Amino acid sequence: VLKAEDTVRGFKSAVLRDAENRIASGDMAVDTAFLLHALASCCEHIADHSTNMAEQVLYAVTGTIVRHCEAGWTEVDL
Repeated sequence: VLKAEDTVRGFKSAVLRDAENRIASGDMAVDTAFLLHALASCCEHIADHSTNMAEQVLYAVTGTIVRHCEAGWTEVDL
């Protein structure tokens, strides 16, 4: 779950890029693109909540605190 966060963000970007291209070519209505954007945002929120739950499970089971930073997921020593 923790490693999939970037994948979800990439999925959202790909969906939005595709929608932009389809709007520009006339293959998609703007209203449809707005719906796709809303759905992609919901998927991103679900992924964020899943990440938060995974962090809590790791802490509850192992006592490990993980934080996301630019370099990736790291353990925080207490």
